Amino acid sequence: LFSHVDDPFLDDPLPREYVLYLRPSGPLLQQLSHFWQQSRVSCGKNKAHNIFPHITLCQFFMCADGKVEALCDALQATVANWKARIQTPLPLELYTSSTFIGLFVEEEVAEVLKGFAADFATEAAAKADVRVEPHKKQLHITLAYHFQASHLPVLEKLAKNVDASSGCDWLAVLFSRDIRFANHEAFGQTRVSALQTLQVMYPYVPQNDDELELVLGDFIFMSAVEQGSASEGWLYGTSLGTGLSGLLPENYVNRADESDTWVVHG
Repeated sequence: LFSHVDDPFLDDPLPREYVLYLRPSGPLLQQLSHFWQQSRVSCGKNKAHNIFPHITLCQFFMCADGKVEALCDALQATVANWKARIQTPLPLELYTSSTFIGLFVEEEVAEVLKGFAADFATEAAAKADVRVEPHKKQLHITLAYHFQASHLPVLEKLAKNVDASSGCDWLAVLFSRDIRFANHEAFGQTRVSALQTLQVMYPYVPQNDDELELVLGDFIFMSAVEQGSASEGWLYGTSLGTGLSGLLPENYVNRADESDTWVVHG
């Protein structure tokens, strides 16, 4: 609370955004983590690296702070009802295109997972009074996308080394993010990272009133449209830790992943 004493949003009742993911664990997670590491080393960062390996079960939705415990209860109740009905390991099939590589859940099993997500939406509405929209697209784990065309052969070769039939316990997990800083890793065909999540690597004490204090480990959210007031070697950003905005030296921060700032709720 003390760090947010000057936060201009401190008294604003801003709800957080929530999402329900299936996260792999065990041998499959080890293989996917190895792919994440090798693909990043070999080809640099692509959009898939912004979030850990997962299957999306619903769209992001808002939930008031006072309803979060009830929301978690809704997830626990749904898991208890569906746990025995979900096949493990999930049957996954590799799919590649010129801009996307992923593992898709076999259609019949995917329908079971969608039923689970629909029941969670019903429970969430009843217990927490929130509206959850289940994911309607094909269920999958994204391995890589929005990568350079020249990287496709390397990424495809690495993806083929992932044994999709590896043992795995799937965990249904709720994550939340600050709504003010959502989607701060935007990629486009003609521009990269118009919005960025940065992590503070070195502390910095402001020398002028328009500068931002940097605390080691904090995250900074930066938008390209706010950079007009920054000179070369400087950035304009907003601190996750304090909510304050200002100029900061560019060489004191490194690019982070979007999900680094998310909170897990069980």
